[in-house]
Amino acid sequence: MKKELCFTLTMAGLMCFAMCSFNYIWINGLNIELLTILLYHWTIEFLIAFCLVFFIVRHVMRQVSHFFAFIQNNKLTFYIVMPVCNVLIMAPIMSLLVLVLIQGQFYNLKSIYPYALIRNICAALVFQIFIVGPFVRRIFQTR
Repeated sequence: MKKELCFTLTMAGLMCFAMCSFNYIWINGLNIELLTILLYHWTIEFLIAFCLVFFIVRHVMRQVSHFFAFIQNNKLTFYIVMPVCNVLIMAPIMSLLVLVLIQGQFYNLKSIYPYALIRNICAALVFQIFIVGPFVRRIFQTR
């Protein structure tokens, strides 16, 4: 349980940092305010993401892993299927929450949300499968 908690904290923290950085640079470009705004947004997003992952998504992912138990290659399930499912669950929720809670985009939500969702799913898949996911799994020597 302690290892799982540390794994979730690390994965959520690094994914939020990567996605916050990506979205800020995508929208505003590189500028001097990046670090201060990033730390503020990262703190809020990290708290939301950790709570979502630890209390809700983790249980859904266990069900997904049982559903994909028919795949004989366990590494394929662990390294590809689970991260893709995680991104497909977390990206819509986090995109919506960030647009509404942090950016205050209540009125433009219909026009901004689909674009933000597609952008975030693509970026999160790359971060989860190729960068952050392998890094965190290596730290915790998972599988």
